[in-house]
Amino acid sequence: MSDLNSPVATVASAVPQGFRGLQLLAVTDGIETWHVERNGKGGQYLLRQPTVRCSRETTRQAIEELQRELHLTRMASSPYVRRAVHAELNQSRCYLLSDWLEGTTLEAHLSRSMGFDWKRSLWMARQCASGLADLQAAGFEHRAIAASQVWLTPEGRALWFDLRHIVDRSLPAEVADPRVASSDPNLLVYLPPEALVGDARRPVFEDMYSLGVLLYRIFTGKLPFVATTREMLTRLVRSSSVPGVCSQNPRLPAQLDRLVQSMMAKQPLRRPTHFSDVVAELIPLELESILSAV
Repeated sequence: MSDLNSPVATVASAVPQGFRGLQLLAVTDGIETWHVERNGKGGQYLLRQPTVRCSRETTRQAIEELQRELHLTRMASSPYVRRAVHAELNQSRCYLLSDWLEGTTLEAHLSRSMGFDWKRSLWMARQCASGLADLQAAGFEHRAIAASQVWLTPEGRALWFDLRHIVDRSLPAEVADPRVASSDPNLLVYLPPEALVGDARRPVFEDMYSLGVLLYRIFTGKLPFVATTREMLTRLVRSSSVPGVCSQNPRLPAQLDRLVQSMMAKQPLRRPTHFSDVVAELIPLELESILSAV
């Protein structure tokens, strides 16, 4: 994953035996994220491990987080969610290994361009929705749906790659939504009206709204609401109608207007409750776009 934030360091030490560290990409919450290469066997990977020389308590928490991520990828096996390919999770040798993927975040792609052509946008949207449907079916939910959470490969694969914000619905909310405390309107715009005013109650309805915002951006290359402050955004989200995606891109199938607007309904109970229903509506439109001669 070569288009993350600027690397923290470029050193070839402090990774488990058998690997060569190519780049230290990030250090967050007591966990280092590395780009590594397997010695003598080739193959590049994303490796996550507890930070070297940290407290025993921090190490314990880091191991618990890596165990949680491993459990998630095993339970929610999906081509649209980053998966672990190997793990060693004990005190003497602790790391989680995932395939290395070239590419960039969907946020970075959309920030550099005006989006996708209409056929490709349907493919991107269906992949994003499919990943969330697979997570929901396995009992998980994503607490930070946004374009920055989706990885886009050069071949066009889209997958949810940051496992830190995916949680088990059966457990207490152990992972906070990073968007709620943000002051960035471009991140806050993914929050539904009830979350912006501190009245969030039903994560499934909030997540559906967030996916609606993401699909709007994929289809149009724009955000549905633009504001410079949280207060301005809250007023817009609560009082303004969602512009139709087809008015922004007339080549899109007309059914997408109804779908996106239902996902972004002001009243939570008016939104769909299952991501698989969104996928079911997108698949025939995607197939029609593939068969289209234009």
